[in-house]
Formats: sequence, C-alpha cells, structure tokens
Amino acid sequence: MNPQYSPHVHKIAGAFDRGASTYDHHARVQQYAAQLLQDRLAQFVGETPIQRIVDLGCGTGSFTKDLALRYPNAAFVACDIAQAMVDKTKQTLAAISKPGEERRFSVIRADAELATFAPTPDLTASNLAMQWFADPLAAIAHHTRRARFLAWTTLVEGTFATWIAAHESRGISHGLRNFVDVASIVATCERLSPVRLQCMVDQVDEHFPNAMAFLRDLRSLGATTARPGHQPIPLRGILRSFENGFTAEYRICTILLESKQP
Repeated sequence: MNPQYSPHVHKIAGAFDRGASTYDHHARVQQYAAQLLQDRLAQFVGETPIQRIVDLGCGTGSFTKDLALRYPNAAFVACDIAQAMVDKTKQTLAAISKPGEERRFSVIRADAELATFAPTPDLTASNLAMQWFADPLAAIAHHTRRARFLAWTTLVEGTFATWIAAHESRGISHGLRNFVDVASIVATCERLSPVRLQCMVDQVDEHFPNAMAFLRDLRSLGATTARPGHQPIPLRGILRSFENGFTAEYRICTILLESKQP
C-alpha cells in the first residue's frame, strides 16, 4: 500500500518517520494528554458497550495500547501517515496480544484526516493529531458523522505563545501551523447537533534551559514541519533572547462528543 498524499503531507509523514525511534522518550505532553483523554472518556462513555475503536494518528501505539487494555473486548483499527509509526504500533500491540487475538488489531498507513472505516466504529479517538490536519474543523465533522463517540485531544490557539510573540515582535514569520481556537471547535461541534458535548482546555508549560533545547525536543518527536509556503529564516536573534531559559506553552483541548446513531 502506497497512499497518494499531497507533498505537504509527505513532509509531515517523513518528519514523523525520522522521529519514530526517539518519540516515546520525548512524548511527555502527549502522554499527559493521553491520560487526560482516557480518564475523561471513561466518565463520558460510562457503561456503554464499546466494540469497535479507531485510533487516528496512532503514533507509536502507546495510546492505542492503553485503550486496548481499558476496552479488552473491543476490536481496533489504528492508523498513521508515517510508516515507521505504523511499524512501531504493530510492535506495541503485538506485545500485549494474547494467543488468538491476531484479528483484534488492524494497523494501517492512512491519512487520519480523511480516512473512513467499515464497519462504523463505536468510538473514534485521537490524541494530539488533529493540529496536523489541513482542515481540522472539517475533520471533526467528517468523523463525527461516522462514529457514535468522538474523543480527541488537540493543540489549540495559545500554544507556543512565547515563541510566536518573539517572532511577531521582530516582524518575522514563525512558520507554525495555525492552531484552531476553542470557540470554532465548539461551534463546529454544535452545528452537528450532538447528543452530548464536552470541550475542556488544559495548559501544560514545559521549561527548557534554552530555546535550542526546545527545538531539539520537537525534532526528536518529528514535530518539525512548518506550515505550507513558509520559508526558513535565521533564528540566531531569537535563540539568543532565550539563552537563559525558555517556556513552551501547550494548550490542550479535549473534545468528547456523542452523536446520533449513524
């Protein structure tokens, strides 16, 4: 299978391919967000039977594994655009699979933003992948119409505020993708007439000895692809301004939605 992605999606996939071997060691915020999502999902779903789960943007499979342990009777499809991440997820799930469970897990390379799944999943979950989508709000609508429950986390407006301000004060482009604002997420979800909707925001501040350490951390995750059309610029001035410390703000939005039966 060799999916036909746009050139920009290929760049994102390539960056995460390169970061697959070091991702788990640096995925502190991702692990925090995954735990938040699991705990809130358990309360939101309650005793409702969950038999089919899709994990969009599965990465190395850590979140998929946690969901598989929480829902031991569910069948899973996990997908990611990066082949190295798909391979990692297969290894992660193989380590927890019991004899005879080979058909329980399907791990595929696919564009999580646009993918469709049959049969219809009871739950479509995604941990910190939505911010990489070309049209995150359209992706919410796309997947809400194709699952009973949607449980996602994503980075929203206010993320990396200090880094962005340092660029804007110098009149230069920061190159980051535009993070969606929470009001737009809520408005999009409400237009879908959900049975229930919860939308919560948490902030995690990560402190680094300097800005270069922050950039190295992103590179180790594979989270380095600038928005389309961005031209790299010299960062010496900005890096010098944070030689004595840098704080990266992560604004994490948790979206829990129950739709009408598809």
